[in-house]
Amino acid sequence: MVLKNLLKIYYVIKSVHNPFKTIIFLSKYRNNSLLHDNITFKNNITIKDVTPGSLWALITYYYWSHKLSIYSSEDLLDIATIGTDVDKKLLENLGSDCGSFKSIQGKDGILYMLIRKYQPDICIETGISSGFSTYYILSALERNGKGNLISIDIIDEVTICQKKFLAGWLVPENLKNRWKKVIESSDTALHSVPGKIDFFVHDSLHSANYMLNEYSWALRHLNKNGVLASDDIDWNNAWKKFLNSNNNLIELVATPTFAAATKSE
Repeated sequence: MVLKNLLKIYYVIKSVHNPFKTIIFLSKYRNNSLLHDNITFKNNITIKDVTPGSLWALITYYYWSHKLSIYSSEDLLDIATIGTDVDKKLLENLGSDCGSFKSIQGKDGILYMLIRKYQPDICIETGISSGFSTYYILSALERNGKGNLISIDIIDEVTICQKKFLAGWLVPENLKNRWKKVIESSDTALHSVPGKIDFFVHDSLHSANYMLNEYSWALRHLNKNGVLASDDIDWNNAWKKFLNSNNNLIELVATPTFAAATKSE
């Protein structure tokens, strides 16, 4: 936990002006995810009225895109626009009295970055929930001008603040032409996916065996230079174990909770 928090602080210090103020703002996320503030990045781009969740996606994008030398100011601003729309939908549907709920996460900015960098045609995510990551992936595909996403979840329902929604309810209509939602367990649904894929992100059941099974399926089906990503790698040693046993995977991103690698051959 200490290392995780230190790394997060490091990302903030490397990304924004006035990091101390930003760290205090981010620390209030669990009590009120609807707070707003203005943040100025190291390159002097200011994002106004940003919430803690949206800011964390921006910071992880900013840090990792610079580390991988693929930063784009246009992409940063697009990520901010997505965050504004998501926050608006959360407020409209949940109300200001429900100030703390699962919101945008750091992985969403990284997923957007990877989609923009690797320009995939066929993408798969397991685990949809409200569709935070789905929205960011589809937005990056739309910005690329190509590609489609298959999203898999075992149930077509999510509950937030005691209200029920369809899985992926945050995804806007204008992005659904690139999206196919499959309601089925991933160990069944993946075997119905034809041919090769270019991008895979795990965010379903986080047991070690389930994660390893999904990683194995993805690696067999990934094209060369395809990307394998996983959320919640801190739940067990599945990611580290899989990475160490497959020499054709080159790790690109490794945060305390999320990682991604590319297939070299």
